[in-house]
Amino acid sequence: MNAVAVWIFLPLAVGGVFLLTAGWRPKLTAPLAAGLAALLALAASVTPIDQPIVLFGRTFLLAGGWNFFGRNILLTNAARPWLVWFYGGVFLWTAGAAWVEASPLLASAALLSVPLGIAALAVQPFVYAPVFLFFAALAWVPALVWRKGEAGKTVLRFLTLQLLALLFLLFVGWMLASVEALSGQEALALRASVLTAIGITFLLGVFPFHVWYPSLQGSGRVYAAGMLLTFLPWAGMLLGLRLLDTYAWLREAPFTLVYLRSAGMATLLAGGILALLETHLGRIWGYVLMAESGAALLAVALYPSQGLLLFSAAAWPHLIAGAWGAFALTRLRTLRGKLDFAALEGAARSHPLEAAGILVALFTLAGYPLLAAFPVRMALWRAYGMLSPLWGAAYLAGLAGMMGAGLRALAVLAMGESARWQIPSRSMRIILFLGITLLFASGMLSRLIFPFLEVLGGLFPHL
Repeated sequence: MNAVAVWIFLPLAVGGVFLLTAGWRPKLTAPLAAGLAALLALAASVTPIDQPIVLFGRTFLLAGGWNFFGRNILLTNAARPWLVWFYGGVFLWTAGAAWVEASPLLASAALLSVPLGIAALAVQPFVYAPVFLFFAALAWVPALVWRKGEAGKTVLRFLTLQLLALLFLLFVGWMLASVEALSGQEALALRASVLTAIGITFLLGVFPFHVWYPSLQGSGRVYAAGMLLTFLPWAGMLLGLRLLDTYAWLREAPFTLVYLRSAGMATLLAGGILALLETHLGRIWGYVLMAESGAALLAVALYPSQGLLLFSAAAWPHLIAGAWGAFALTRLRTLRGKLDFAALEGAARSHPLEAAGILVALFTLAGYPLLAAFPVRMALWRAYGMLSPLWGAAYLAGLAGMMGAGLRALAVLAMGESARWQIPSRSMRIILFLGITLLFASGMLSRLIFPFLEVLGGLFPHL
């Protein structure tokens, strides 16, 4: 058996089948994708790679490498926690898709994009990694534009920026294909560093190239866009971490820390301020996810001391807040027809659980006390406050913008004439209540949860 076949080729094949048969049995694809993702996440949590396994009296070896045309895709034991994270997330999103108004192509997009993103992190040499990640972004196009012609321009802008990222990172990979160390080649190192920074800027939507965060989330496909904006930027950040882990000259270059800190702070601050000024709840959610990417960049910039630890600790609240926030947001859009403030006035009175779900998710990513991301946000604030009072103030301003946007949304959802409470189905109540409880429990029991997330950093031993 081969690990690449199990966690990359198998979901790719199933996703391809779902893409071709989405119009035939659209209600079956999401539950089947959720079941497959759950099995893959469970298998990744218990099955070692490149180590003998004794099962039913027989010994098996799950090989981690797959060679084709001189290229190699290598999955190791250190990658298993991220396999659990990715496929556990696919399970959450595709299981939730059965209860909300989502594109029938969502399941196929998830099962095509996630294994392609994993392949981007595992392929050797690096020059092919950006190609896999671009195809992972391309896999979302059918789910985003399905019967929604008005979303075409938004998706085109998103793909244009991803294509620019691909071109810059391909050129960097070509430059470094046969170079392991750049000692004595300062000019080449500077060119490679600048091109890498430009490529990562386009890839992650760093401010001011952030347009696809609010525009995608403000389009008709709220749930599909929410899943894309939760997974793809973090896959891009893992790709950047792979670059830092592979090339010592890039880790040690002063330019790297300057870029990560500046890009992260600018993205966090802009996301918070723009969310505060926005009057469309879907676009607010997009700006908050943009600010979350900025906070993740700021965490990475603290390497080699605690950066990877804080980045790994943020993976859990990012995933669950992203999933349940998009779920509640999609429910509100279905119930009210639109997500602008005028259409949502008084929604908390008629749909309290849906309103509570999106508000708790917003406050979680803003770092509100007792919620899941609070310990990570406070650790980052302390670190940057010790670095410089100006950095600490800018960081707090970004969080304050997100919190202010959440308070504005709360005011709009709560005000207006009293409306009759529309009771959702029992299963819907359970899902929404479970998400809210999980976000609070993760914050209050963070000392028990975060140690389990440390293993995510094992994929990058040099950081």
